[in-house]
Amino acid sequence: MGRHRSHRRSSITRLTFAGDGDTVLALCGVAGYITSIAEFEARVGAELWRRSVGSNEAGDFDSAGGAVVLGRLAMQGRGYWCEIRLVELGEDRERLLLQTDDFVIHGLAVSVDGRVAIAGAKVAPPRQTFVWELGPDNEGLGPPRAADVLCLAYSQGGERLAAGGQDGVHVWESGRCIARHPIPATHMVWCRDGTLLGGGDGKLWYVETDAATPRLLDLALPSPLALWTADATGRLLAVAARDGSIFVLDRAGGSKTRVAQRAVPGVSCLAFDDAGTRIAAGTDAGGVVVWDVVR
Repeated sequence: MGRHRSHRRSSITRLTFAGDGDTVLALCGVAGYITSIAEFEARVGAELWRRSVGSNEAGDFDSAGGAVVLGRLAMQGRGYWCEIRLVELGEDRERLLLQTDDFVIHGLAVSVDGRVAIAGAKVAPPRQTFVWELGPDNEGLGPPRAADVLCLAYSQGGERLAAGGQDGVHVWESGRCIARHPIPATHMVWCRDGTLLGGGDGKLWYVETDAATPRLLDLALPSPLALWTADATGRLLAVAARDGSIFVLDRAGGSKTRVAQRAVPGVSCLAFDDAGTRIAAGTDAGGVVVWDVVR
């Protein structure tokens, strides 16, 4: 396995492999805000370019890695407005997708066909969280929730949207809630076969069908779970423990392989490439580390 580091910069909050997997795109920021987009050469970890994008509460890459959708609360005159912007990386331009009143964005996701889902809460009381999809009518999905929605995830075909928080997970299809799972989620990933993987409160779970009860995975890590991701099939999981150790788990076969012999301090995000043969990790210090997956 190879190990490569980049320059030390602001913390990396999200990663994706771009193009043929030769580069890695990163959303970077400080104090929980996304403030820049950067690209790294995957094999040697060199930073190729960096672009400032202001301060944003949430962001997500499109499926091809050619654009980023960002959400922020911006001040205009004496008031605040929620702005959703599309940043086209190759063209070096931005487009305003939505401007509305005082919503703080908690989560944002982009589907394979370019639809954008947003979770946000009004600044003024009573504090309620709303989930909606951008479109001609900016259609809301269900009634407001009392608890914050912490993560959104589209299925790989874009047909379904999962919205998770401390009060559980709601799954939507064609504007209708088709499933509710009473288990906390701070991060979710859809597998190619329709299985939904989720994590929260240091636990990792999966749901294979809409009516099924979430089942916990036995990780047996040396310290509590910090963060995780899955490959496109959902069979391979990359998990990072709080002590900085990173493992690849085979969910079907049950095997567990340590990725690096030494701990990686301050791991902030993980990503597989499309083929599931490499893993990228971002760190709080702005580093990008890439490993080959040994099966």
